Amino acid sequence: MRRLLISLLFLSGYLFSQENNNDIVSGDIAIFIVIGVVILILLILISIKFKKSKGIEKNIQVDDTLPSIFDSYDDETITSKVYGYIDIFYNDKLDKTYKITERDLIIGRDPSRAQIIISEPIISKSHCTFFIREDKVFVKDNNSTNGTYVKGERIIEYELKNDDIITLGKKGAVKIHFYEENISKEETTNEE
Repeated sequence: MRRLLISLLFLSGYLFSQENNNDIVSGDIAIFIVIGVVILILLILISIKFKKSKGIEKNIQVDDTLPSIFDSYDDETITSKVYGYIDIFYNDKLDKTYKITERDLIIGRDPSRAQIIISEPIISKSHCTFFIREDKVFVKDNNSTNGTYVKGERIIEYELKNDDIITLGKKGAVKIHFYEENISKEETTNEE
């Protein structure tokens, strides 16, 4: 892409330099080519900038087949036992909440390996897995480069307790809050 832009720029410069005082038409054409190339370059740069800024705003992508508490439920989700919930926070802002069911839930950077995709360099391709063993929720680090931490300690596998906070990477921007019961805002306002 860069070579094409540089070639077009040199071509337009060449045409502009070939302007012959006796031939006004070729000079006008060269000016239009230069203006066209400049506009083309600006449009390409704007589209690249837009794509980059769009990726920064939303670094966490999800597999839409996962049972989020905000999604409509199909028959499989209704009949699946819910063992707990995880809230995923990115830079201390809640991104989304997920149910923990019998299905393993893998978090990572690679869409072919994980259901929850987090596009951050500190996150490994397959960073950690939430799974069920004997009706208890566990989190397992998948040999990630930067580690999975609970209560500031790097873990290999850990049985989660209510209100545990999992951090991806020692000083990662991604934190996961595990809890056992889903207390919605409506329920807390009705109790007061």
